Amino acid sequence: MPILTRQVGGQFMPWTCANAKALTEGKEEFSVTLGGQCLDQKPQKYHARSLGVLRSKYAGVADKDALDPVLDAAGCLAGCAPRYELPSFKDSAHGIAQIQDRSDRRRR
Repeated sequence: MPILTRQVGGQFMPWTCANAKALTEGKEEFSVTLGGQCLDQKPQKYHARSLGVLRSKYAGVADKDALDPVLDAAGCLAGCAPRYELPSFKDSAHGIAQIQDRSDRRRR
């Protein structure tokens, strides 16, 4: 589970949650500490939308008894539970690529 713990739980989730929070609060820039280093940047709308999709997928899991301990151990569980409402973005108004659920597609 090292990649889930180090990359997703240790880097991506803290970053994407800080990014989404900055957008929700209308900030032009945010800071997050990753690996002991402070990162300052402008928020990215696409990643706030992808976090919303992740949270939606998590909310749709009926029985989380086996899933929650794994997500918690990896440092991902807190990011799956919404702590604030994510902004909604219109594709055409912001020029954002639409995030599509492709879980029903078969690999070729």
